[in-house]
Amino acid sequence: MNETNPRRVVALHGFTGRGSDWAGLGGRLGAWVFAPDLPGHGPDADPVGSFDQTVDALVERARAAGFGRAVWVGYSLGGRLALAAALRAPEAVEALVLIGASAGIAEDDARHTRRLDDEALAERLERDGVGPFLEAWDRLPLLRSRPARTAAARRHQAAGLAAALRRLGRGIQTPARTSLGRVRCPTLLVAGARDRKHAAIAAHLEAEIALARVELIPSAGHVVPAEAPGPLAASIDAFLDDAAATVSVLESATATLPERLAALLTFRTGEPAALPRPTTA
Repeated sequence: MNETNPRRVVALHGFTGRGSDWAGLGGRLGAWVFAPDLPGHGPDADPVGSFDQTVDALVERARAAGFGRAVWVGYSLGGRLALAAALRAPEAVEALVLIGASAGIAEDDARHTRRLDDEALAERLERDGVGPFLEAWDRLPLLRSRPARTAAARRHQAAGLAAALRRLGRGIQTPARTSLGRVRCPTLLVAGARDRKHAAIAAHLEAEIALARVELIPSAGHVVPAEAPGPLAASIDAFLDDAAATVSVLESATATLPERLAALLTFRTGEPAALPRPTTA
């Protein structure tokens, strides 16, 4: 934490979430946080464009708010958008934190099936309304561990959430898996320890992103920002400190190869590492 020069963080919530989901993150990180409602979300939702249009609009909104270069933190849907921002506007993303997120669905058949499922959910939203939909949504096995929503977190329009499903869902998103090698910023991949699906996804992403590490939050399920905000913030804070130190070594013209390797190992594991220096005869 740098109290004289606070970090700038762009924080993106998940589907059916609100920017207010990140309340408290700035205080825990000693950071300035820009946490907008995503398109389609909230009582006065912005229109929902295509996935790429949404990413570009978020980058522009962050820039206009004074977050032209920032740490991008995203949960679930927000994580997919943050990852796309790192690929489409790398100059805007200093570091990346992806929580319970994926790079999209790689298989064509599975993506088609997900698109049909999202359309059925959108039609259910339009038919039943937001209240019944959220009650059913929060009972899904993946989401049961989340704390009860606040009144503000329930304030959405059915048309907006339905549009988000149709235009921002994993079924419509072009998968980013083949582009992960282009992510150059330090990346933290977070999952709840009880969320085995996304813990496995995080491990796959770590293998594809050059400067990435995985953090599993003990006793948490999928909705880590709501279930474990304190441990999550502590993990992000430690990651950002390690990332800054690692980048400083890697960009140093005087750093030796052993120093660079030790810095990378420290970053990957989160534990201090020192490689033995070669001895001279």
